[in-house]
Amino acid sequence: MHLKHDGWRDYYDAALVISQDSDLLEPIRLVKRDLRKPVGVVWLDGQEPGKNFRNAASFIRQATPSRLAAAQFPNPLMGRDGHLINKPDTW
Repeated sequence: MHLKHDGWRDYYDAALVISQDSDLLEPIRLVKRDLRKPVGVVWLDGQEPGKNFRNAASFIRQATPSRLAAAQFPNPLMGRDGHLINKPDTW
């Protein structure tokens, strides 16, 4: 994870962490506090995040099934040359 390194090098203005791994709490906290960069967390399981994540992150967003579905490309998708691209059946 290069959250701190890339932050110190000013490679981003804001970060978005898509993980609920508590090992990332300290890097999130340091980037927010020391670098004063916003760090959002995308919460994946539909539960409410714990106090530690709520305090460490600048903001938290839920990745609900309806939000994930709304973010998908249409099926089928038309390619540049006009041919249709279909999602695999297993998706």
